[in-house]
Amino acid sequence: LISLSTGSPPTSINANLSAEGLFGGNVEISHKPDGTSDDGAKKNRLLVKAGSIQLGDLEKLFDSPISFEGRADLSTDLDFFPGFDGQPEGKIDIASKGVKIAPGTIPTQFGPIPIPGVSWSQLVMKARMSASNLVLDDISFGNSRDPMSGRVKGNMNLRVDRAGPILGAYDIKVELLVTAAAEKELDTLLIMLKDFRQPSGVGGKYVFRVTANSASAQPNLGRLNSF
Repeated sequence: LISLSTGSPPTSINANLSAEGLFGGNVEISHKPDGTSDDGAKKNRLLVKAGSIQLGDLEKLFDSPISFEGRADLSTDLDFFPGFDGQPEGKIDIASKGVKIAPGTIPTQFGPIPIPGVSWSQLVMKARMSASNLVLDDISFGNSRDPMSGRVKGNMNLRVDRAGPILGAYDIKVELLVTAAAEKELDTLLIMLKDFRQPSGVGGKYVFRVTANSASAQPNLGRLNSF
């Protein structure tokens, strides 16, 4: 909170915060000094546990092109460098038992893509920051009863400096399972993935890889034999 209001992250403050009703849920935050790195840079540790927060309230903090509904549990355990002389390391976990995405438009390198409303019965994300990379160990959404479900894995270069996070190169693997009815509704989105379609028992299965040398570069789509 101090870093957000002053622009100068605290370096030696022990603080614990517990807030009921924050983002519509219960949030606990712990901050404390956590020694130094091998080259002497000061580290702080930030732990956040948030239960049953409203994704719609959390979304207001970000410039998201799409709107979310639902509740989620979130936990983070991160070491960060208040002097920005090192990169954050730690883990981020998110779990939700129901997520809705409102219809909207997503800007892409291929132009704006309209997105119809989508609902998932569950969403789980396990990620970590390590060596200037955001590693997506496992993102899974939906299940066999949902019109669309899938998994995502991979990593992207992510550096944090005083100006904020900077995205770089990325390498992402995606597996989508889409029912026949949902394929018709999502045809505008799925048309760019038609070369990666495999028949499945309920509709289509899309397994592909997305890579780019930078966040501003046009992404490359490639085939995967298995996820």
